[in-house]
Amino acid sequence: MNFLALLGWSPGDDREILSVPELIEAFSLEGISKSPAVFDLEKLTWMNGHYLRQCSIERLTDLVSPHLRAAGLLGVGPRYEQQTYVERTYVQQVIALRQEKAKTLAEFPALLDFFFRDDIAYEPDAVAKWLSSPQAVEILTRLEMAVSGLSEAPTAQEFEAVVRGLAEQLEVGAGKVIHPTRVAVTGRTKGPSLFETLHVLRRDRVVARLRRAREMAEGQAAQ
Repeated sequence: MNFLALLGWSPGDDREILSVPELIEAFSLEGISKSPAVFDLEKLTWMNGHYLRQCSIERLTDLVSPHLRAAGLLGVGPRYEQQTYVERTYVQQVIALRQEKAKTLAEFPALLDFFFRDDIAYEPDAVAKWLSSPQAVEILTRLEMAVSGLSEAPTAQEFEAVVRGLAEQLEVGAGKVIHPTRVAVTGRTKGPSLFETLHVLRRDRVVARLRRAREMAEGQAAQ
């Protein structure tokens, strides 16, 4: 509605984000342009992203869940239409991690798939850069052992302490541990906060992914 109202009309100032009451208050026939309106899809997408970021997590979860089901990331059928508290809480947590990134609802499945699939796909360039050296094997091996010793649901701060602590032990910059960890757990070089991601995935899933990535790194290092 905000976008459509600005097609061929202007409030007379630089405002582009206006609520319905603000649109009503600002409207006048004098603000209507004599020139044809331009439907700017890029501007619409930007504006849609703004409203997604303003959306409550409860409403956003309701809006995003059908897209996740259509992508095969959530179960379908009556059993899943009424999510348990634990299921819905998890979905809310992962959506919240990407709320600032998405500009449309349709983008969420691609942004969130690694939270729902354990057989994550690894970006080839990420593997080549961060999982192809003997040092990567050592990092993932030691990290797997350290994370295994944590509680079942470590906080983001506990995960961060483990990762940064390992970097100190190895006498390398934190990024040398953070980047292989991100690739191991998400398959990607970019994404939401690593430590918040680890917290949401919890210990056992993180350990399983570190183990799988370590085995991959061993194969890469042997080539």
